[in-house]
Amino acid sequence: MSFIAAPDRAIPPATLEVRAAEVFVAVAEELHFGRAADRLHMTQPAVSRHISRLEASLGLTLLERTNRHVELTREAQVFLASARDVLVSARRAVQAARLAVQGGVGQLRLGSAGTLPNELAVRLVRAFRAAYPAVEVQLSQSSYVTCPHADLDPGRVELAVVRAPLSAPGLVFEPLLQESRVVALSAHHPLAPRASVTLPELAGEPIVTSAGWPRRLRDYWAGVDDGADPGYTVAVAASGPGEWLDALAEAKGVSLCPRSIAGYYRKQDVIYVPVADLGPCAVGLAWRAGDGSPLLSNFVASAASYIATHNLRGWMARD
Repeated sequence: MSFIAAPDRAIPPATLEVRAAEVFVAVAEELHFGRAADRLHMTQPAVSRHISRLEASLGLTLLERTNRHVELTREAQVFLASARDVLVSARRAVQAARLAVQGGVGQLRLGSAGTLPNELAVRLVRAFRAAYPAVEVQLSQSSYVTCPHADLDPGRVELAVVRAPLSAPGLVFEPLLQESRVVALSAHHPLAPRASVTLPELAGEPIVTSAGWPRRLRDYWAGVDDGADPGYTVAVAASGPGEWLDALAEAKGVSLCPRSIAGYYRKQDVIYVPVADLGPCAVGLAWRAGDGSPLLSNFVASAASYIATHNLRGWMARD
């Protein structure tokens, strides 16, 4: 009887070795030690030693050998399927490791903050998943008023679709597109009927801004970067979009904002007017300096490709 081990004996770990499975499968398929050795780029004695060690570890006779003939035992015919499974699993493991090195598998936490960035993030994730189906992208979205960096600075996400400028240190920004800026004001404001206004016409107007923004962001959204008076007055520092809209509707001040907000935040007595001499804001991807993983780099490249190959003008222009 060829099975010599006790029925309850645990199979040693050596039975799971990939090389042993590879040698056995080659011999089983060739039924010839010489041809198996050539296929594996080994010597014939080395192949024989591998088979002998495998049989000893299993407590089985796998091959019936003669000078002219090699034949699989009944046990070997059953074991062959398992040996092939070991090789398939090993190949898959190698492929998965290579994908990981190339950024083709893993998990990416992506944040976004604001109207247009939130909607753009959905499009970019869809395009990325089509190219990298083995990567799990977890998307978390927030309000630009309360979370302008989309939780990137505290490290809750690795990558974020946000607007420039970035006020937190140590962040890298890759612009993808530009969005025009407008002024939000009360429908009863003297400038409300105008088709457009200029920054000098807004000079001296009190500002409605966000309570959570640092001075850098407040200055930008007060138009200081475009030549507005740096000595502006903050009328209301809102804690969220609702309070921001209420302050505008009550004519407590005016607020420069991205054009896409007009399509999302609507309230009676609040209107949005283009500002002729106000530069656009940039929307793009941001990440922490030094976090240049292949997976992150692949998403940035995928996003740039998406922007280059899709006409987003009509989508961005809608109100």
